[in-house]
Amino acid sequence: MLADYWLSGPNSILPDHPKVSVHLEALKTVDLSVTKREKCHIDATRAFASGSRPKAAEAWKAILVDNPKDILAIQVLFDACIDLAEFMLMRDYLAAVLPWWTEEDELYPFILSYYAFALEQTNQRDRAEELARKALDLQKKTPWAYHTLSHVVEEDRDAMAGVDFLTSTRQQWSSSILNGHITWHLALHYLDLGNMEGVFHEFDTVLCDQLQPDNLFGLVDAIALLWRLNVAGVEAGEERWKKITDVCAQHVENCTFTWSVGGMGRRGL
Repeated sequence: MLADYWLSGPNSILPDHPKVSVHLEALKTVDLSVTKREKCHIDATRAFASGSRPKAAEAWKAILVDNPKDILAIQVLFDACIDLAEFMLMRDYLAAVLPWWTEEDELYPFILSYYAFALEQTNQRDRAEELARKALDLQKKTPWAYHTLSHVVEEDRDAMAGVDFLTSTRQQWSSSILNGHITWHLALHYLDLGNMEGVFHEFDTVLCDQLQPDNLFGLVDAIALLWRLNVAGVEAGEERWKKITDVCAQHVENCTFTWSVGGMGRRGL
């Protein structure tokens, strides 16, 4: 039940997500004989749904102390750390659980790629690149490894290398949940190169398709790209902005991603 809630899509983090009330109501009927770990998951989910995300993160972190291979706790804490911008917490909890995983574990490359991303976000670029490439050696379709390497290339300020890397590996990451966001990174490389045709192609063919009411992360990527174009003095066209505002209108009271609200405000929308 908890896994169904957390895997119900990018919007499951929202208190008004349709599945939230259903699952929270169902939790009231759970037998009191649940294990300590299960109770921690329940408490964390309730805290997260009510808006107390730091409290939820602490509960998931506590679960992993005794259960370092609890993949649900690893995944939802990873997502919570991104939401809270707690990248040192992300790095530290992944460093603690990683020794319990081996290359024989099917999910090891994915956990390794999470750790690589956490290292990149905490200024350990070389080690991050090393582990991201190791994850890809083990499993080519490891989206967070490609995402981590996207950041590494951006730090090198080599946009052409970024375009070459992401276009040559696109088949490996385009079917993942990170397709939209990695495409956003690709569009940024095109922007750095002054290739507006490339930027708009990626927006119109990929990011625009992500503009759905139940995909806030796709909304964030679209806003972030057009806002950068606006700052650079490039006109994206009212039709592209309208596609964004049509989705934003359905989330007027939601301030989950406040910096996106700021980006829309700068545009005067």
